[in-house]
Amino acid sequence: MILAIATHTLRECLRRPLPYVVAATIVMLTAASQLLHLVAFGAGVAEAINLAVSAVLLAGLATVAFVGTALIRTDLDRGTLALLLSQPVGPAAYVLGRFLGLGAAALCTCALTAGGAAVALLLAGAPDGVLSTALLLGWIRAFLAILVLAAAALAVSAFASRILAPLLLLAVFLAGDVAPAAAASRLVPTFGVFGLDAGRPTPRAWLSLYAMLYCIVFLVATYLQLALRPPKRAEG
Repeated sequence: MILAIATHTLRECLRRPLPYVVAATIVMLTAASQLLHLVAFGAGVAEAINLAVSAVLLAGLATVAFVGTALIRTDLDRGTLALLLSQPVGPAAYVLGRFLGLGAAALCTCALTAGGAAVALLLAGAPDGVLSTALLLGWIRAFLAILVLAAAALAVSAFASRILAPLLLLAVFLAGDVAPAAAASRLVPTFGVFGLDAGRPTPRAWLSLYAMLYCIVFLVATYLQLALRPPKRAEG
């Protein structure tokens, strides 16, 4: 049942045009800025890699913010979640299936963006960047951060409106990235630990555990919201 929900979620996300528009837009902006920087200043490989990693992170963030935050809220508003939970589907299976499907959709968007970014690096004359381990590890770190954001997107989707949920998710990201020293950021993941700067060494095993821990925290929070406040069926 979890696999069925995950597959349905993946199809639901990929049927929407937004992930493709986001990926194409970010790739074009990455290519344009990289080529312009190369012509004007002579970009180095490290700067090109950081730009390619940032492109993947932004594409994944946009996908989970504008698509992922609407998944549970849409089911709640339409009354389909109550119907699902009345079948042999528990809240835990539903939440886990939604998370796996959203994570797979975000991975598809990130893969499209990464492919375009790699082409942009080649066009900019930085083939060493495309073939470097630093770029691959940077993309892995970015995707770990996106998985945490996907779990957070489901959590905010369970109680916030479709308009407010993306803003709350963006606030979580900014609190953990732009202002890591702020008091509020102690309640959210510190995205700076993912070391999105390509030149920063990062213990990958520790990062994976860190991402898994916060994914579990957000998914449990989502489960508790659905289990303690069972959704009602839509009337009529």
